[in-house]
Amino acid sequence: MNETEITARVWYLVENGLQVVPLTPGKKHPDFKGWQSFGIGSIQELEGYVKRRYGFGVKPNGDWTYFDLDSDHEGGADGVTAFSEVVPKATAQPTVYARKPGSRNLHLFYRNNLHTEQRLTGNNAIAPGLEFSARDSQVRVEPAYVFGNLDYNRPFLEQLAPIPAEFEPALTPIAKPACYVNSKKRANNIAAYLAKCEPFQPGERSTSYRNLVYIMVVKWGMPYDEVKAAVDDWDLTNGDYQHAEPAQFEHATREPLTR
Repeated sequence: MNETEITARVWYLVENGLQVVPLTPGKKHPDFKGWQSFGIGSIQELEGYVKRRYGFGVKPNGDWTYFDLDSDHEGGADGVTAFSEVVPKATAQPTVYARKPGSRNLHLFYRNNLHTEQRLTGNNAIAPGLEFSARDSQVRVEPAYVFGNLDYNRPFLEQLAPIPAEFEPALTPIAKPACYVNSKKRANNIAAYLAKCEPFQPGERSTSYRNLVYIMVVKWGMPYDEVKAAVDDWDLTNGDYQHAEPAQFEHATREPLTR
């Protein structure tokens, strides 16, 4: 891949709102202070880094997240195999990925439909060689890892699949629903809490309702019976999921402490 191609591909990420961080040649991680808030902002700046043979990483911004699959992890662990054991290839939904040339190592990019801020890396990894991160980290992209299944003429986020459902049990507990409000709500604030919610989008309603009920009951301590009744009423004028898909709605809004 020549300098022109690298520049065009990385600039696509900048134009799509991704925080692109320069990586010193030979480095896997940023080695300068304050990188967490730094992002390449101009094509001229990017061209300068490309000419000096820098690598590039991207930092999750809340809208997307990634799995880091290391096929040659220390001790012989294989993150690629570990991922496929959780999400069989036959049921895996296609998404954008980046592969290390000459290696099976993969970075899989997903839409952050769980609104999670979780980071499962190092000793807390999902499995040896299988890491997940939605915050406080960056993941290498081109030229060290080359994108696949990415159409550079379409928006980046539009091409990402949701986080595989098989991983939801590990990630949902600290996830935030789309209408998350960072203030403590008591039982008598249920209606006020729901009033701040926007209708959930088709295709994400099951996960969104599950997260909503979990946050209200477990995090804020609202009585489940009152939450369930209020959510049922709210849903009637916000998409009516309970009549469109009654079984899925009841499953998504069941008591979180008995799941």
